Amino acid sequence: MEFKKVFQLFNKLQSVVEKGGVKREDDEPFLRFEAGKSTLIIQGFDNVNVFNETVDYLWKSDQDIFDTFTRVTIKNILVDLLSSSIEGEEVTLDIIKKMIADLKEILEESFEVLYPVFGVNYFKAEPLEIGPYTIYNKNIHRSVLIKKYPYSESILSLELDDEYYGSDVVISVYENARELSRANEKACVKFRQFEDTIRFMIGDYSKRYDVGIYNFNSYRRTNSIILSKTNAGLNNSMSGTIDSINLHQFPIDDAEYGHDRIWRILAKTNPTNLEKRIITAIEWAGKAMRDEEPARAFTQYIFGLEALLQFQQKGVLVSPSITYQISEFAAFIITDELESRLVIEKTVKKLYSKRSAIAHGGSSDVDVKDVNEAMYLLKQIVMILLKDQDFKGFNSIEQIGEWVKIKKYS
Repeated sequence: MEFKKVFQLFNKLQSVVEKGGVKREDDEPFLRFEAGKSTLIIQGFDNVNVFNETVDYLWKSDQDIFDTFTRVTIKNILVDLLSSSIEGEEVTLDIIKKMIADLKEILEESFEVLYPVFGVNYFKAEPLEIGPYTIYNKNIHRSVLIKKYPYSESILSLELDDEYYGSDVVISVYENARELSRANEKACVKFRQFEDTIRFMIGDYSKRYDVGIYNFNSYRRTNSIILSKTNAGLNNSMSGTIDSINLHQFPIDDAEYGHDRIWRILAKTNPTNLEKRIITAIEWAGKAMRDEEPARAFTQYIFGLEALLQFQQKGVLVSPSITYQISEFAAFIITDELESRLVIEKTVKKLYSKRSAIAHGGSSDVDVKDVNEAMYLLKQIVMILLKDQDFKGFNSIEQIGEWVKIKKYS
């Protein structure tokens, strides 16, 4: 963190902060803070931007602060400094440095963050440890949690026995932070990855199954009334999850499908470029499988293909089109047979042209066949990259580009 820059930002912010009682302009962004005896007002697009820029710099420019405190905490500290300043106290560079130093003196802890997970069952005697996640049955494994956290029995009983908790299965991750809220924020990112990853693994065309922590596609019935001048009727339809996945039977960590490697990647602190691309593609696929609107789901599968295979070739004056590059890579990755490669290349180009039509407003007509084709294609490529010996040790998409070039000209 450059403290001189912090001080410059703070001084700039001081010049735009007003004390309470200022009339608000209806068409302008407006922030209001109650701080001690003061009411602080920041008004106007540029001035609100100055405030947010200062908060973000204080929060993000020091990795230790960013990892262990929420943005809200840093914002509140900044508001307190502004309040002191507007009441006549001098805020010096040394005061700001001490503020950061005091934050870093707070003890960092390891928190296990638990959430209910819906759409699954788990009945084994031991909790399931997979990648960065641990999965518990709240009835079978409560004693495990109480043994780890002896002071937690009352809160576990209060929360897990609540009828609104809604699930017997609980998922957790460990996060280091200086405050509970930041541990929770970081855990939420990983839980969303879990949702997308498990949906990708299930690969359910029919949407009969779903697994979710935040975005569970629960079973529901929708009723409609249909009227005309000569007729009247009712229609009802059912949608959402019908069955649960038994994690003690599902191949959640099976090397045959490459699932084991996915969890290992998710547990890594510094995955390779290619591993990041694989996880991004999986996340797009997971979002698509949750989406019930065909055009959106289809587009997200194509986003996954782009995230996985698109790159800018270095040292090339004229790069191939995105469609050409992705279709060629897909064809060579999936098969060694010429005829099959031609079919795959044609399929990718067809899907990509449909995606372009949607993106540019020419069409939103996507049928189930297109969605399933895009899903299968993306899943096939990801699984091959995870399992095939040809790609063992590859760390970047550029290496795959070189591999394709060798294959093409050999």
